[in-house]
Amino acid sequence: MRNAAWLALVVAVVGAAAGRLDPARFTRTTTENSRGDLRLEYSRFGAAAMPIRLRLFVKSSPDADGPLRVRLSARYTRRMRIDRISPEPTTMQEDGEDVVFVFLRAPGAIELDLQPLDLGRQEGRIAVASERSIDFTQYVVP
Repeated sequence: MRNAAWLALVVAVVGAAAGRLDPARFTRTTTENSRGDLRLEYSRFGAAAMPIRLRLFVKSSPDADGPLRVRLSARYTRRMRIDRISPEPTTMQEDGEDVVFVFLRAPGAIELDLQPLDLGRQEGRIAVASERSIDFTQYVVP
């Protein structure tokens, strides 16, 4: 049993050194807002050379018509390069302290693939409306 633990540790270290082991695989977490209608899946830790994925799940209300506006803090996006958003928003604009992504309708799930531009602590906030927001923190390591 002890030998198996040592072997697992050696494999993890060698895999990380070879760039094959994604630390995000072991640090994924989910958080939601107080109303439970907005949920974010993300990794607490990420490697600078690997993309980071945010998954946002939005429960729309039955009377929700019109476009969905998702706000992501500009402070966070300045430290990340956005490589992909799925589904693709119809528009994207900076609005004060946030970047706003507009979708024609609530897609249910939105994925953002990001590439870290800085190391260290990355603090973000994602929201659908001012009362429907989630704060999150990630750490990017070399």
